[in-house]
Amino acid sequence: MKAVQIFTLTLLIFSGIVNANERNNHKKSNDENVMITDLIGKDLTNQKEINDALNVYLDIEKEGDTQYIFNPQNDQLVMYFKEGVKELQLTAIKKTSQLTNVYYKVNNDFTLHVVMYNGTKNIVDVRTRKYFPEYEKNFRVITSEKNN
Repeated sequence: MKAVQIFTLTLLIFSGIVNANERNNHKKSNDENVMITDLIGKDLTNQKEINDALNVYLDIEKEGDTQYIFNPQNDQLVMYFKEGVKELQLTAIKKTSQLTNVYYKVNNDFTLHVVMYNGTKNIVDVRTRKYFPEYEKNFRVITSEKNN
């Protein structure tokens, strides 16, 4: 009987420690969300600030002057810029019951849309679009380069 009581007490203590850690981890992710939401609407032109804001969800690599943005979930190239990202604006964060949608304006010309699951933070999709006024439509793009 005493062994059962000790086992039950140990189990209760252990479950309390696990629950406390889960609450702390949840708080950390909320703090990160508060930090990133503070950037909504701000124009970032400092390279460190731009990299920090993009690195919350994506991976950035630089080779010479060219800057590459990758989806960290599958290592696919999302965008690249021969002269790097010069300006970034976090335009919106929209949450549904299952997904979080994060919208960036890159170099004042491109829309970068990151979609992730709320619970796991796994990225579902990353979309890049550019508006072409001559067609009055957004098209999927990967770079600002033009073909001659």
